[in-house]
Amino acid sequence: PTAVPHVWQVLPHLYKFRGPNFYPNFSLILADSGRAILSDCGLLDEKFLDEALGLMKERLGLKAIDAIIISHMHGDHFLQAPYLREKWGAKIWALDRMGPMCEHPEAFDYAAPIQSYGQKLDGQPIQGVKFDRLFKDGEGFEWEGYRFQIDWMPGQTEFALCLQGRIDGRLVAFTGDNLFGDPENPSHTGHEAMVAHNSAILEEGYIYGAEYLSRLKPDLVMGGHSYVMDKPAAFIERYRRWAWAMRDAFKEVLAEDDYRIGFDPFWVRAEPYRVKVRPGGSVSVDLHVRNFRARAQEHRILVDCPPGLACDPPELRGSLSAEARRPFQLRLSAAADARPGVRIVAFDVTLDGRRYGEWFDLIVEVAP
Repeated sequence: PTAVPHVWQVLPHLYKFRGPNFYPNFSLILADSGRAILSDCGLLDEKFLDEALGLMKERLGLKAIDAIIISHMHGDHFLQAPYLREKWGAKIWALDRMGPMCEHPEAFDYAAPIQSYGQKLDGQPIQGVKFDRLFKDGEGFEWEGYRFQIDWMPGQTEFALCLQGRIDGRLVAFTGDNLFGDPENPSHTGHEAMVAHNSAILEEGYIYGAEYLSRLKPDLVMGGHSYVMDKPAAFIERYRRWAWAMRDAFKEVLAEDDYRIGFDPFWVRAEPYRVKVRPGGSVSVDLHVRNFRARAQEHRILVDCPPGLACDPPELRGSLSAEARRPFQLRLSAAADARPGVRIVAFDVTLDGRRYGEWFDLIVEVAP
């Protein structure tokens, strides 16, 4: 504990919030100059945040917040980032593949987007967050004598990163919500409940993230929601074994030639997922189709429009080469007499002669 209530010191230059039943997303690296970088900032009352940061200025030497690095696409990890950008001038940084999902979350059907939390800035609901800088996988940066690197580290979701670098002689990895637990407890494997709707295919999620951490060999893992995991080598190995075992379990449970067909809700995906059209008008949508298999596949997709809507073309027939993905353009039109309201357009999918049915959809609002 420090002289600031709820602010705890992990290393001489590394701080976090902590308290009973208090699980915000906030880690702060404080340089000798008084300048700081945050990993995440969310689930915090703004009055409490102001008070804590004010006391850090008085008692711990904080002078400025240069940047907030967002660990992944879930809104609870950057709810207060726009507030700190407005009040402290902090830049908001992330990985490039996270950009569209956080800046325009309404265009996607992923879990926990920022607008679902009802957060406001200056009285207006936050619908998305524009980033000041987007990093490529493996891109590094120098800051106040430190060298950091931002890597793609999926797990809970594919739209995630690991911020890693040496702080006070220790290799620290900031991993968001990818793993939680007590490294000293041999029953803890690091995982939480897996949600496919996060876009969490294991090969592009927990397996990739676990193998990444196994190679990185961090001395300290800073997780989301106030978790600190010290000396995590054996813990990471348990996490890695769990990830592969989970993949094997899904392969056994799902009677498919590739388990991802039954697991992933996005191998047919409309972008944007939510569209608005006026009576007599039309709108374009890209339908992304993915082939997981190591061979070519044929698809037939019928677009099932409710009354008042039509699609051109009404049916997609085609093929994808092995492990390929491709967008196909659709044009949705509303009849001149279409009643205002929300509709669901479903996609009835057949692969290689096997009908899967209406597993996928998009939302259309006919606006008055």
